[in-house]
Amino acid sequence: MMQIIGEFFTWVMKGCYRMIPNYGLTIILFTFLCKVILLPISVMVQKNSIKMVKMYPELNRIKAANYGNREAISDEEIKLYQKEHYHPMLDLVPVVLQLVILMGVVAAIRNTDALDPVNTPELHFLGFDLGAVPGETRGYTLFMPFLAAASSWLMSFTQNRSNVLQSEQGRLNQSLTLIISVLLSLYLGLFVPGGVGFYWIVSNLFSVGQMYLLNAVINPKKEIDYDALEKSREELAKVKESSASRESHRTKEEEKREKEDYKRFLTYPGKQIVFYAEKNGFYKYFRGVIEEMLRISDVTIHYITSDPNDVVFSMTSEQFQTYYIGEKQLKLTLKEFEILQVLMENPGLVFTREKL
Repeated sequence: MMQIIGEFFTWVMKGCYRMIPNYGLTIILFTFLCKVILLPISVMVQKNSIKMVKMYPELNRIKAANYGNREAISDEEIKLYQKEHYHPMLDLVPVVLQLVILMGVVAAIRNTDALDPVNTPELHFLGFDLGAVPGETRGYTLFMPFLAAASSWLMSFTQNRSNVLQSEQGRLNQSLTLIISVLLSLYLGLFVPGGVGFYWIVSNLFSVGQMYLLNAVINPKKEIDYDALEKSREELAKVKESSASRESHRTKEEEKREKEDYKRFLTYPGKQIVFYAEKNGFYKYFRGVIEEMLRISDVTIHYITSDPNDVVFSMTSEQFQTYYIGEKQLKLTLKEFEILQVLMENPGLVFTREKL
């Protein structure tokens, strides 16, 4: 496969060299043609990214309504994606194609003799030997990988500010993307011919120009309600703050009690019915069902609450087991690891919960 890709790109590079018999200009023309050919895909990605950001307010509301419940959030997100015909994997298409093109470019540049079987091509351009490998020849050729890294920094920096989707990512994700892009460009630039580094520089510069062109033609600001987006972020932040506040105000006695109840719940054999309430006051919604089940059967009902002062603790009996388990412990541990185990052990288990 790699050989076929290399032969194809060598053929394309050879065609470009025939039109412009200058090695550096050939690489620029080749890069430009790649961008033009991939433009329809870039347009699709732009529209898909706008669609994603337009969904952010609703996604934030989903996260706020189901905070800590990853399964519920994931289910609701999938439903929203299907409703809006959003394709999460589409954004990866340009990345994959860019890697394929890069592999083809490496193969084509290493096969420079094929560009002109009669005369050896002149590989110098703007004072650089584009056939030399900087990591081997060193000297002034080392400027090429550093210039490639600088172009990657410029592309990542501008995308973090102006790309419709990337500009909405968190600072940490933006920084990681920038650092990885720069280091990868620098590392690869040291061990491949200078022509590959030059291609990378030109490709990054074209990508910056293409991004601004797409933003002008398909303007995200005309389609995205940024006011609603900011409001949804504030709502989600309040939910996170409230949850963190509840966790931070727990006493050592409550933490100890939670550990004991959590262990007691997991070790109780043959659980059949489990209720969950986020806080005191939810019992009234379950009361009728629970009291009737206790009256007509001998099944043991397990009632988990994240409120240490829940009224149900005054009703504990052999047939009605109550447990205090905080939201964080319950949602991050029980939900992810233990529910599956409990369900496997008890195929008939029914969970009736307010938020889990």
